[in-house]
Amino acid sequence: MLSLAGKTVLVVGAGQGIGRACALTLARAGADVGVVDLQKERAESVAREIEAEGRVATVHIADVRDVGVGARLVSEFVSVHKSLDVLVTVVGGHSAFAPFVPTDETSDETIDLILDVNLRYLLFLLRDVLRFMKDSGRGGSIVSIGSISGVSGSPNHSTYGAAKAGVNQLARSISAEYGRFGIRMNVVNPGIIVTDVTGPQLTDDARRLAEGIPAQRLGRPADIANAVVFFASSLSEYVAGQEIVVDGGLSSRWPVSMYARHPSEA
Repeated sequence: MLSLAGKTVLVVGAGQGIGRACALTLARAGADVGVVDLQKERAESVAREIEAEGRVATVHIADVRDVGVGARLVSEFVSVHKSLDVLVTVVGGHSAFAPFVPTDETSDETIDLILDVNLRYLLFLLRDVLRFMKDSGRGGSIVSIGSISGVSGSPNHSTYGAAKAGVNQLARSISAEYGRFGIRMNVVNPGIIVTDVTGPQLTDDARRLAEGIPAQRLGRPADIANAVVFFASSLSEYVAGQEIVVDGGLSSRWPVSMYARHPSEA
């Protein structure tokens, strides 16, 4: 039932980290995968790994912040794969783009960038994907990577938290609006995940957070990819507009001490 054999999946932001893990795990479940990334070398490397799994992979180079790029991606992908069953959006983040600072110290440029790479691009991309899925008559599943910061308060990175909360709300709205066409959208909200990008940025204090995580370890990209495969598969065909937190139980504890400047922010 978990097999994705015969399914086609477009993974946006598949060149590294969580995106790469999602692309490979989906391929191992039987899907053919479109690898979207800003850097050609990264995308081609992941595509070769997918092909080594015996699946078809296509490479799509794009800056998803560009308005209109969604139509091109859908056209390129469908011209080869002939269908688009699942969209996975991974592009986003905060620490790679901006420092953790109080809201009143957040610059105009940071607000624009964080909203662009976490929410705004998704709205433009979804328009084109939804048009295709609706017109195809096949329906489809949309899975977006959110964040624990979009579920709980996000001191010192409030713009990011607001953007990711918007992704959760978008999933509910899309599912309510397009459910009659067999289209659903769900969100996977990661906790602290160690990737090539976040790993070097983790301070000793951040690594000590693992001591407060019930699972007693920081997260891995595969932890997120496994949840994505569930939402992409028929096992979740009656699940729509939902969000799941994958954080090793971190958010089940109170208080949660994170990147706070004052005890009241924990």
